[in-house]
Amino acid sequence: MATLADLLAQYPRSGILWWKLLENVKASFSPQDSGMGELLVTYISELNQSAFCYQTHQRSAMPLGGEAVVFGP
Repeated sequence: MATLADLLAQYPRSGILWWKLLENVKASFSPQDSGMGELLVTYISELNQSAFCYQTHQRSAMPLGGEAVVFGP
């Protein structure tokens, strides 16, 4: 399984649970600080060495106030 889409196609129920977990983590932050939740998920993706997730969340964090300097070169 090379991508998240492959994983979710093979295990759809687990994908739903994973999505709900991420929604809960991001929702635990103040609504005024949605960028912080996105930065946290981006950081966790980097720790897990998931390039796909990292790049996706990095792109999502930028419009929410994430600065390019946070993500490195």
